[in-house]
Amino acid sequence: MVTQLDSYGFEDLRTYIQNNWAFIAVIDDASNEALRWDVAANANASWSSGPGSNPLTAELTVTGQDVIDAGGSLPITLTGTESYKSSSATTRTTHDPWSDATLEVAEDEVVISHNFRLPP
Repeated sequence: MVTQLDSYGFEDLRTYIQNNWAFIAVIDDASNEALRWDVAANANASWSSGPGSNPLTAELTVTGQDVIDAGGSLPITLTGTESYKSSSATTRTTHDPWSDATLEVAEDEVVISHNFRLPP
């Protein structure tokens, strides 16, 4: 018989995720990583919901200049996000696809939400 987690159990898991899977990579249409930010350490990233919410959501505001600063080039079409345990980790913990967003010049900006959804 499988043991069912209660709501606090899921909240505790979301707290773990917020504290340990906080490196969010933005992925382009060629499946390349355009940039990766630590949500807790980057001024353009934040948690827009906390562990008591489902989904737990990280929000990033990415500009064309951010892509250039990370070593990329424009134009670029962004297609999703991935979470990692560190800035150098190679194994992703989640993938969150979304509608494409294209940055053509340094001043272009897109607000991206990466959602961690745990039942219930």
